[in-house]
Formats: sequence, C-alpha cells, structure tokens
Amino acid sequence: AAASGDPRAMLEFGRLYREGIGVNPDPVHAYIWFNRAAAAHDPDAPLERQAVARLLTPDELHHAQEASALPVQAHGPEVPAGAHSH
Repeated sequence: AAASGDPRAMLEFGRLYREGIGVNPDPVHAYIWFNRAAAAHDPDAPLERQAVARLLTPDELHHAQEASALPVQAHGPEVPAGAHSH
C-alpha cells in the first residue's frame, strides 16, 4: 500500500524505520517515508518528519529530501520485509 501511495501506509513504514521494527533503525529512511506521507497529505506525517529530521546531519537530510521525491521503485527505501500492509 505504501508503494502505491497510501499516506497512512507510508507513515507506518516511516515508523518502522524510525523504531527499527523488522529493519535496522534508519532515520534517513524514516524521514523519506514521513516526507512521502506528508506530500500525500497524511495529517500526522509533518510532525513525525520534523522529529526525525532533528536526528539527521545536514548531508543526511539533503539526501533524504532528494530521495523522497523519487518514485519508490527508483530508490528505496523498499518496503521492509515481512511488513506488508493488508
């Protein structure tokens, strides 16, 4: 669902990456998914994105911003294994 553009699914994948559930914790990938969810108008995504952005270096933030604008297939983060939405 996240790869298809579902805002809530994108938000949840951001949380999985932030917390390291099913994947190694990765604030860059968390930011990417939160940014995608915010762009898809999820109401909770901007606050989540802002909180994780504080954990990133300027270079990481720049990379995450650029990567979040790419299609999901062009650049990960991929959907975490075993975390497929139903």
